Amino acid sequence: MVQETNAKAMIWIGATVAFALIAIWMVPAGRGAPAGSDQLEAPLRQLLTCELENAFLSVRPKFSHERFLQFARYELCEGQRGLELAFPNAPWSENYFPRVVTAASTQGLIYDIEESEGDVARFVFVKFGDSADSAAAFAKSILVEMFDYAPDYKFRVRIN
Repeated sequence: MVQETNAKAMIWIGATVAFALIAIWMVPAGRGAPAGSDQLEAPLRQLLTCELENAFLSVRPKFSHERFLQFARYELCEGQRGLELAFPNAPWSENYFPRVVTAASTQGLIYDIEESEGDVARFVFVKFGDSADSAAAFAKSILVEMFDYAPDYKFRVRIN
């Protein structure tokens, strides 16, 4: 009788833990706050002032992990940080990569293309200095004009 009660208790505990883990996984807050393509300035400013050592900001569509944008910080000068977009030339992005490079060049932005090893052959690093507005405008142009998302589409934006 005691073993049967313990077994039932273990089943309930296991079911409760499983339910809690599934609920946590399903809650979107863990994957980033929703923001439209015209609402990226504030999170980019947060990234500039964030205290995390190697912080980066990711902008992802709600239901896709294939297309994304990732911003990081770089040292402008002593004590001053800038924002940069790190865009990969990966299998999913090989059609977008040259368009991102062309857009950066056309807009007169500073950028570097760096070779890498592994699945991602190259990255383009587009530098925006300390201008969250410029970084947000460039991100919006990629999301709306290149990735073809509606201007009011809500992306998951998260600082890691």
